[in-house]
Amino acid sequence: MQPRDSEVFLISGTTYAARQLSSGLVVTQRVVVAQDQVTAYAALAASEPGFVVIGHATLQDYKSTSATMIGVLAGAQADWPLLIAPGMDG
Repeated sequence: MQPRDSEVFLISGTTYAARQLSSGLVVTQRVVVAQDQVTAYAALAASEPGFVVIGHATLQDYKSTSATMIGVLAGAQADWPLLIAPGMDG
């Protein structure tokens, strides 16, 4: 299988079992390969009916974000502000 980056989804959400074990929100993730977001969500719902979706990103999104972060660190992009925490400047 060689899906396009736009067809690989990392879907974040919660499950009934995780909610039972914790007093707080427990976020878990699933990787789903599908043609689009609607199909990915439908496949996950069919596979895990208790999974409550919080959001998603595609592999394409992650690669784009990674490239932007590297550009910000290099000073080549100003898309996001760069904050350097104390102790990280040496």
